[in-house]
Amino acid sequence: MVVTNAPENHYARSADGTNLAYQVSGDGPLDLVFLVDGPFPIDLLSEDPGFIRFRRRLGAFSRTLWSDTRGMGASEGDPRDSAALDIFDADLNALLDAAGFGLLALVADGAAAGGRAIHFSVAHPERMSRLVLVNAAAHYVQEHDYPWGLPPEDLDQILTALKESWGTAAIVEVAAPSRIADERFRGWLARSERFGAGPDQIADL
Repeated sequence: MVVTNAPENHYARSADGTNLAYQVSGDGPLDLVFLVDGPFPIDLLSEDPGFIRFRRRLGAFSRTLWSDTRGMGASEGDPRDSAALDIFDADLNALLDAAGFGLLALVADGAAAGGRAIHFSVAHPERMSRLVLVNAAAHYVQEHDYPWGLPPEDLDQILTALKESWGTAAIVEVAAPSRIADERFRGWLARSERFGAGPDQIADL
């Protein structure tokens, strides 16, 4: 597919020297960062017409930063390091500085992205104007004092299923059921999964 009007790729260097890939789209007055769970490479986002429409709508009122998390897509490093919140904070600060962002609106979609965004907003309130959480959770797995999330006894089965189906876009049946019959979308999603991370890597994360 020929991609037109895709944002230019850039690199920011984090505090430990790791190179992080990012793009900036839009020219609105609000500085906005969009974090998502999952290894969907920024280089492939512009191949999905639905995403292009979404990006244009955001661009009408914001400059939006999209990035590949450490160790994913075009970014260097070990993706497990992003679980250390101080490393994630350093990575995001490097991206914000490289993009010339001031006060930002931070949007996080997913459990892992939500936790990181909450921590960043508390640790760096001087950089924040807004925090928006979508499909986020305080904790991913149930505990004796936390009845929400995944039952611990189901984790092995879930990880096995994830490894077996990774790179096939099987997740579309849960994440985007309205697009189950869209073969072009399913093909794009499957490629995004494969280019973002391998099945063992994503299960480990």
